[in-house]
This record gives sequence, structure tokens and C-alpha cells, in this order.
Amino acid sequence: MAKGLAVPVRISKSGGLQTIEGKDELRQILSLALSEGDDTNPFQSLGISRSMIFSIADVNALTILERNMLDILRKFSDRIGLDANNPIVFRRTENGEVQAYVRYIDKRTGEPGDLIKQLG
Repeated sequence: MAKGLAVPVRISKSGGLQTIEGKDELRQILSLALSEGDDTNPFQSLGISRSMIFSIADVNALTILERNMLDILRKFSDRIGLDANNPIVFRRTENGEVQAYVRYIDKRTGEPGDLIKQLG
């Protein structure tokens, strides 16, 4: 079972670094990959553009955002499978913010996983 550092990095009860494993570790990796990632390094394209996260959440912006998110998630195709018909669903909260719901299958365990990503 995969094991990694918990983010944010923190101290465990035994005094070492807190770790996570299994489905929590995979969910954390996907969440970090879908975080805001503007940088100036042309050889490193990490995360979603800040301008996309804070853009007006109309149909056009959400379509572009979905495409960007799918491009990022496809980089993990060796670890996850996405629903071909409805891989990402956008919903508005009561406050008018947009959340992205991603449903995936962990290819190592065959278990479904859900990720809810708060956007802007």
C-alpha cells in the first residue's frame, strides 16, 4: 500500500512526521495536483491556473476548467480510472462558490474514490 507524507506536514503522536496511506494518500495527491499552480518555469506546468480558479464561473469558463482538470488527471491514468461520461461535476455552494466533484476508481484496489475540490 502506498504511503506518503501528510500535507500540510505535521508531527505525529510518536514525534515523527505524520504519514498517510492508501486511499487518503491518493486523494491528497490528486487534490494537490488540482490546486492553484501559477509559476514562471516554462518546463513545469503544475496545477490549475489562478486565472481559471478565480474567473467568472460561466459555462465557457467551466468548460475550459474541466478540460484543464482532465489534462491533469490523465497524468495519473496509471493509478486512477475516470468515468468516461461524467468525470467531473461542478456544483455551486450556497455562498455561490463552485466545487468540482471528481469520481475515480483506484486501479490498485479497484475501489471508488471521491474528491471534492473547492474552486474560487
